[in-house]
Amino acid sequence: MWLVTWKLFGFFVRRMFAAVLAKLAIFQPVLEDFLVLATKIVRTLTNRALELDHVILGHSIIIKVKVGLYYQNKRK
Repeated sequence: MWLVTWKLFGFFVRRMFAAVLAKLAIFQPVLEDFLVLATKIVRTLTNRALELDHVILGHSIIIKVKVGLYYQNKRK
């Protein structure tokens, strides 16, 4: 009995999933445009974050070198 119930449940879930996909097929071009736009936004944010990391890293290295040179000159 459990197997029959499980198979019926699977059948209805597959039918519902197919119906939802058929409804979404109407919106496929819109969904594709949305996915392309979302991908561009994520790439832009990732690139900006990487650029910011490089800038912060560069500034921290410059500051460390300047502070090191300052203390080195102060000791002399």
